[in-house]
Amino acid sequence: MTDTDVTVRTDNIMALTLPDPVEFKAKMQAIATFQRIVRENLIPGQDFGTFPGIDKPTLFKPGAEKIAKLLELADAYQVEDKIENWTGNGMFHYKVKCQLIHIGSGKLISEGMGECNSMESKYRYRWLAADKLPPGTDTTKLVQKENTNKATGGHWTTFRMDNEDLFSQVNTILKMAKKRALVDAALSAGRLSQLFTQDVEDLVANGAIETDHAAAATKEPDKTQHWCVKHNTEFYKRGKMKAYAHPVKDDKGTLVEWCNEPADKKAEPKQEPASANKAAETVTVSGVDMDWLKESLKSLHWTTVISEYLKPKFNCLSEKVNGCLLEMTPEQISEFVHEVQNRLDMNEPPDEEVPV
Repeated sequence: MTDTDVTVRTDNIMALTLPDPVEFKAKMQAIATFQRIVRENLIPGQDFGTFPGIDKPTLFKPGAEKIAKLLELADAYQVEDKIENWTGNGMFHYKVKCQLIHIGSGKLISEGMGECNSMESKYRYRWLAADKLPPGTDTTKLVQKENTNKATGGHWTTFRMDNEDLFSQVNTILKMAKKRALVDAALSAGRLSQLFTQDVEDLVANGAIETDHAAAATKEPDKTQHWCVKHNTEFYKRGKMKAYAHPVKDDKGTLVEWCNEPADKKAEPKQEPASANKAAETVTVSGVDMDWLKESLKSLHWTTVISEYLKPKFNCLSEKVNGCLLEMTPEQISEFVHEVQNRLDMNEPPDEEVPV
């Protein structure tokens, strides 16, 4: 670098025009106001999710769509790069750009990039229980994973198999690239990187990062309120529960009874009478919008969600979805909601605006 270069760069810096203080303050206030609106209206577990050991929640596709709607933005997509190999085991990769355009003015507000490929662990492999493996499979030659349900103490082993049905997931891989690009663009448009990160759920699913479950499990609980001394666990109240309680289970994880918090230990303030508009409010269970979940399961025709997913994966005991949600941890609820959203994305028809 020469002295001339230094002089030119210094002159450029000195030539910058500082914004008007009043205008600058107004813009900063507008950003803060929008961030507050987002915090108040996005639904945990549906629009964003939290993972142990990760400082900020990660923004999901439904949350990104709501942000775009709040800002009156339309999304448009373009495939910037792709690999499509339909021979052998196949290889598919898509790099997608998402543009968020103001509906009223047609002005480009922000852009985001997203990539997805079939070599990611969640597409390349399947994890199967021993009874789901092909007959004669030598499990000693397979990578295995030990699974534990923190809520029930259940324990099971799964084995990694190559995905032999990769070609049926091509559209899903393309849509995942689109989703990542949309979230990237929405975070930029709303200046929301202070509130959310992105793709953590995909990184966890692919094994790229490990969430600090051990630290979360060993965190000292607050025993000053709603704590059961007899069973050394926390009382909680979720959904339509009228008082604080916790389940009591035997060594096999079977529900024996519910232990209710004694009346003289209750610390919750008295609730005000329900307003006339209460019935119009969104009904949630453990933070999940039940109207959305009901309509989503209906559109997927997923009538076996309890027997084929919730019970074997999370060892739920209830015969109803809302009951299962009350038994699940926040991490498990986020995983379930994300699975529902992924299935909805897979069922969507290809979008005409994406040139493949």
